[in-house]
Amino acid sequence: MERSLLTNVGFDINVPIAYRFLRRYAKCSKTNMQVLTLARYVLELTLQHYAFVHRSASLLAAASLWLAKKMADYHEWVG
Repeated sequence: MERSLLTNVGFDINVPIAYRFLRRYAKCSKTNMQVLTLARYVLELTLQHYAFVHRSASLLAAASLWLAKKMADYHEWVG
């Protein structure tokens, strides 16, 4: 049964990762590359701390982008 299920979905099974959420959020908020790079760095820093393991990937991505925009002195989500 598992084999037929995997065949039906085309073996395309993955866990949503924070990086994909971050790219989508950055695209929706028209974030420039400098802020996106800073947000990626902030997001990667969460990998080093056990306290962030239980947080959802979408929340980590949104928080990283928000913090990067604050650090880059953006006052609104749409820059």
